[in-house]
Amino acid sequence: MDIKSKNISQMLNSLRENISYRWDKLIIELQYWKIFRQKINWDNPQTYTEKMQLLKLAPESEKLWIYADKYEVRKFVRKTIGSQYLNKLYGVYQNAEEIDLNALPNKFILKPTHGSGPIIICKNKADLNWPETKKILNRWLKKNYYHKFKEKSYKLIKPKIICERYLEDKQGNLYDYKFFCFHGKSKFIQVDLDRYVHHTQNFYTPSWRKLPLARCFPVFKKPLKKPSNLKKMLKIASSLSANFPHVRIDLYNVDNHIYFGEMTFTSFAGNPVFKPKKYDYIIGKYFKLKT
Repeated sequence: MDIKSKNISQMLNSLRENISYRWDKLIIELQYWKIFRQKINWDNPQTYTEKMQLLKLAPESEKLWIYADKYEVRKFVRKTIGSQYLNKLYGVYQNAEEIDLNALPNKFILKPTHGSGPIIICKNKADLNWPETKKILNRWLKKNYYHKFKEKSYKLIKPKIICERYLEDKQGNLYDYKFFCFHGKSKFIQVDLDRYVHHTQNFYTPSWRKLPLARCFPVFKKPLKKPSNLKKMLKIASSLSANFPHVRIDLYNVDNHIYFGEMTFTSFAGNPVFKPKKYDYIIGKYFKLKT
């Protein structure tokens, strides 16, 4: 390629990037207005949700895909805190046809590596509609979760399906502890129970003081006991989040054994509706963005 052709190619790439950036920004602005009924303060963001929109637009966010990818992140977890915190992996697949159902245990979970939320929980293979499940899995593989809310950390992930061990404690529960970390420190913890049945959710400080904070789910009916290994979970979350301005570290606590869940850089797609609203400002102060 001669110099002239190279310059033209660079100009076209720059133009495409500029158009893509402006389109993403417009979509983000419209979505934000629809949810919060207010404009984003791009020049001087104050709230957590405003700062999340800047993070979504930042070109650097594309490089976070290796941590947002539910399969690739296992390498980072293994290197940072050790493989003992990883859930057992039964397989990773390019498509549903690669999955040998007979080779899997009676209980397992299936989820895509390139998004946040979708999951298939199998507690008994005899009850699983496998033809329909395969259709769902292959439908997931066709999606790029970046397109919906412009979360760049999902943009470059190559879609796969992973199968992991089904987790629950002796009482049949699975508490999901989500540590909201800013610059390597957990500032508050979201705890979810029965996410796919009767979803309840509480918020706590790192010292386990219940916060008068809610999102869109009812709180636990009974007081939730402070985990005996909370300090260990906080240490793990700190280690995994050390090099990021903000990331949510998800951990499971099963009969006092800690398992890594995932790393999420744009929690709730960057648009959580906190109740009361003042927490959007309170949490926003923890988030120090680069100019």
